Amino acid sequence: MSGSKYIGTPESWVKFISEWMKVKGRNTPEVIDADFKKIIDQFPIDATSSYLHFYAAMEVLGWPNIFRVFGEVEDFDNFFEFLKPHAINTLVFYDEDYYESAKCFVRENVPMLVADANYKNYSREQDDLTSAPVMAGAYVIAQKNDVVFKNYLLLNPAVRSSDGEWEATYMDVNMPISLRFPSFAEMVVWFYLTDLSLYPDQNVKPWLGHADDTTGLSRLLIED
Repeated sequence: MSGSKYIGTPESWVKFISEWMKVKGRNTPEVIDADFKKIIDQFPIDATSSYLHFYAAMEVLGWPNIFRVFGEVEDFDNFFEFLKPHAINTLVFYDEDYYESAKCFVRENVPMLVADANYKNYSREQDDLTSAPVMAGAYVIAQKNDVVFKNYLLLNPAVRSSDGEWEATYMDVNMPISLRFPSFAEMVVWFYLTDLSLYPDQNVKPWLGHADDTTGLSRLLIED
């Protein structure tokens, strides 16, 4: 997998999230002399740089709700809940029932495998039928799991870019659908663009990347 083009820092994440919040008419606390290095050094598990930088920024910003859940039923008050570090686990252990159902699902469909030539096609043409084994070892870092929604955000250390970023996935268990991104930062840009309703058809949530960002805010995290 080629480079992810991630160039972010904890400071640029603070600015990105703060500007996103302003667009929504909300304010974030002023950040002065935050010890981002200490926050990152205390993170207990191995993780990709973009997620660690994001985590450090969100810690000092107080974890504002900005990651809306999208699915068959859309509720503008439903947000992903990011897991505390000690609660993060791989999908196969975090939700064994779902993993078992996923294995049954791929027996009846032709799944996408990492070795497939077009697996790393991160675009609107990507195939979302990833295999259960590919996702089994992915970390669940956020969830929305209730009677209506069952959605996960995943980081997959098994699929890495040349600069060390891990593949990130928005997984909607109910549809089922998964949108895959070359980095956690690219997935966050998708949330930002979709949240701004920049795509006219609200019943379709297509793959969007930083190249689709006409606001230019994503350049704080990803180079063109």
